[in-house]
Amino acid sequence: MISKKVLVLGNHLPKYLYPFSSDKPSSNICASPISFNIFKCYRIENEQAVVVENAAAIIRELYKNYLSGMALSDAAKQAGLDTYHGTAKRIMLNRHYLGDSFYPAIIDRATFDAVPIEIEKRAGKLGRLNKATTSRVKPVPTDFLMGQVEKELPNPLKQAEYLYSLIRPEVITNGTK
Repeated sequence: MISKKVLVLGNHLPKYLYPFSSDKPSSNICASPISFNIFKCYRIENEQAVVVENAAAIIRELYKNYLSGMALSDAAKQAGLDTYHGTAKRIMLNRHYLGDSFYPAIIDRATFDAVPIEIEKRAGKLGRLNKATTSRVKPVPTDFLMGQVEKELPNPLKQAEYLYSLIRPEVITNGTK
C-alpha cells in the first residue's frame, strides 16, 4: 500500500522489478507494461494516478505536430521524443491518454479521433491502403514419379543425392495431374 510516497513510473527498471514490489512482479498496473510512455505521463500519489504535466505536454505536442501536417518521426522529434515513426504512431493510438477509471485524460476525444483519420488519409495519398492481398494457393504435390536409375555411385551421400534428383512431382502447372 502506498501512502504519502510519490512514485514516478518509467521504463528505467528491469522487467522483473516494479515500483510496487521489492523483487518480483506484482498484480499492480506496472506489472503489465503497456508502452514506455504511459507510465512517464502519470505518477501515483495517494494511490491515484496524477498527470505529470511536463511529460503530458510532450504527448500533446506530438499530437499537435502530427495533426498540423508533420511526418510521424518529425512530429516526435519536434515534440522532444527520440523515437521511430512506428513508436510515435503507437503513442498516439494509446487509448489511455483519453482517460479511464484510473488514468486522468491527457488528450481530448476530438484530437485522439483525428489521428487515425489522418493516418488513413496520408496512407491513401501514398497508395498504401491496399495492403491486404490475396495469397496464391500453391498446389502441394502429393504424387511423385521417379526416373530410371542409370548409375551407382561409390559415395553413399552422392548416391542419395543422385536418387533424390530423379524424383519429380506429378503435378502439372495448372494444379491438376
